[in-house]
Amino acid sequence: MGKKIAIHSYGPEGARDAVRAGADSLEHAVDIDDATLAEMAKRKIYYVPTIDHNRYYVDAASDYGFRGGSTERLNAYIARNVETARRAWKAGVKFAMGSDAVYTMFGQNTRELGWFVKIGMTPEQALRTATVDAADLMGMAADIGAVKPGCYADLIAVEGDPLADIEVGDRQNPRRHERWRCCREEVAVSYAHANASRGDGRCKCSLRASSPPPAARLHPRPPLHLPTPSSRIWTR
Repeated sequence: MGKKIAIHSYGPEGARDAVRAGADSLEHAVDIDDATLAEMAKRKIYYVPTIDHNRYYVDAASDYGFRGGSTERLNAYIARNVETARRAWKAGVKFAMGSDAVYTMFGQNTRELGWFVKIGMTPEQALRTATVDAADLMGMAADIGAVKPGCYADLIAVEGDPLADIEVGDRQNPRRHERWRCCREEVAVSYAHANASRGDGRCKCSLRASSPPPAARLHPRPPLHLPTPSSRIWTR
């Protein structure tokens, strides 16, 4: 059918069936057996473990009014998720970053990368899961995931080196999803653009309402209709 297939599964049996069926990616699954991991590596099926969203639910347990014992169960699941991801990485499985943020946790998505470093990735390898590898998974490597002419630009700037400290962006980036008034138009902008605004929220850059949005291409090409990329682009 020419479509990418992502299977959401939480147990080893579902993961095994998804891999046998030829899925392009497997989301969430824990306790994946060694044979299935080996087959994923062989078939180049991506694993999107979505570890951090359960950390978010632990932190926000009181806000959600979770019943007693919920945080303990969530932490136990996180441990299984981390261990499965560690085994998958060691087995040579390809990873892509996903947050599983539904209607919460926005702005914290890239905390997932910290877990990837904990399971054995270098910061650079972790960053690839959110950029070039995620683009490859979606079949969109020609349009997103890299800083090059012809690709959509989705950039942030941080004080520090994410190749040395993968969490540098999360600690410094509290504003990146705020709404700012820019040239009389209220627009959602990146942290870099928000930082360029005056204290009163008025923009001091050259952006105009008729200008391309922050996701405009680096090099003009016919428009491509696609959802806003969930991953952010990093460069060395």
